[in-house]
Amino acid sequence: MESYVDAGSPHAVNTAWAMLALIYAGQVERDPTPLYHAAKELVNMQLDTGEFPQQEHVGCFNCSFYYNHGNYSNLFPIWALGELRRRLREKN
Repeated sequence: MESYVDAGSPHAVNTAWAMLALIYAGQVERDPTPLYHAAKELVNMQLDTGEFPQQEHVGCFNCSFYYNHGNYSNLFPIWALGELRRRLREKN
């Protein structure tokens, strides 16, 4: 049986994935407000070095193998923030 467990704090990679899904679904054109909130969360998570924190695993493969690529924590947040900026510039 699966159940939802609240992590208690935002997760950079999951936030970025959600942002990208909303962006590609056209949220920028409808109402970018939720994306602004997500972007603010990501920016606030960013470390002084410019990187994003390595957080707990976000998923598993075959329900037994956890895969954590070291660059995931940087790649997806930067991609999401960059894509949001690009789409907002196109809109204006």
